[in-house]
Amino acid sequence: MRTRLPSRRLALLLGLLLAIVVVGVGEGVHLAWLDQELEALAEHEMSRMRKEGVIAPGQDAVAEAAAAKQWPVFGQPFGKVTLYTRIDGKGGSTRYGMLDLHYERRDSGWVQTESGYCMGRECVPAATRAFAAAE
Repeated sequence: MRTRLPSRRLALLLGLLLAIVVVGVGEGVHLAWLDQELEALAEHEMSRMRKEGVIAPGQDAVAEAAAAKQWPVFGQPFGKVTLYTRIDGKGGSTRYGMLDLHYERRDSGWVQTESGYCMGRECVPAATRAFAAAE
């Protein structure tokens, strides 16, 4: 009895699927590594802002970081660090602030490209979620 070998089409299809899985796993690992770099950068930024007095004593702060690429596998990495602040105001009210720092990954590391700050009501839901997730 002869063993029948898979057809060339099936072998090609399986090889292609295996290649896609390997590239996808590699991309996921790379993005996780980029996230870790941004999280360390976020901690550094919070520490620097506390030293400089931007984040006042008694003010709570929490950071979120996320990295992505413009195109899968070969795209330019970019990321966003969001620093949320919370301070108890007069009359039992709580005030929130949100600072977005946008970065691009270049040869020398992460380079800040732009930033934005929010203290209005529109930033309260995101800040509330961030503090709830951190606690």
